Amino acid sequence: MRKFDYSFLDNGLLPANLINTSGLIYSLKTGAEIRKDEKESRS
Repeated sequence: MRKFDYSFLDNGLLPANLINTSGLIYSLKTGAEIRKDEKESRS
């Protein structure tokens, strides 16, 4: 079984690529929800 090292969280800073990826996921999810709502309102 894998063991993950979360010690980088001890200093309170998150890696920039983690923040960027989280932001990208959020924006894609929001866009998908908007398109879904638009499609449902047209039906």
